[in-house]
Amino acid sequence: MKGSGKFVICDRGNERSRMQIFTKQGHFVRKISIRFVDIVASLAITREGHIVVVDSVTPTLFIISEQGEIISWFECADYMREPSDIFISGTDFYICDFKGHNVVVFSEAGEFKRRIGFENITNFPNGIDVSDAGDILIGDSHGNRFHVAVFSSEGKLLGEFECPHVKVSRCCGLKITSEGYVVTLAKNNHHVLVLNTLYIP
Repeated sequence: MKGSGKFVICDRGNERSRMQIFTKQGHFVRKISIRFVDIVASLAITREGHIVVVDSVTPTLFIISEQGEIISWFECADYMREPSDIFISGTDFYICDFKGHNVVVFSEAGEFKRRIGFENITNFPNGIDVSDAGDILIGDSHGNRFHVAVFSSEGKLLGEFECPHVKVSRCCGLKITSEGYVVTLAKNNHHVLVLNTLYIP
């Protein structure tokens, strides 16, 4: 959370997901009750400092305050099957649809805007980020390799990249560092993968 420097962490509790806030030093601050969410697919922070949570069981997006109060929400089930990651650009929400093989873009009010990607290019997308230049990077690890498809802001495919050095069966998330490196988490072998920068011609 850029305003306070705190971290919002989600993991699985006994039955459902739980959400907790920690300081930069890792000290526990509070637990946020999210009984309305079955499994947190992903979360993000808005420019206003609100927490955006996406439920993967019943595709729904919630915007909540740091104190856990629901500010707004909308259902995504009519447009997607299984959310897996989210990126916020301005007032638009870019949500990976793992089983739909694409990214679905919604407005802040929940209005469907467009889809980015398609089967055989964004198979089972599990991570998304946008570069400073506006390129949309969508990651997946289908076929035991980490694959990144790059699209323009208008949704045109610009290029595809693959990491041939490490076999991975389950990657989770994709983020671009300030230096331009691509980072993902490999769930099957508990590795953090830091990949070289991508240069789009």
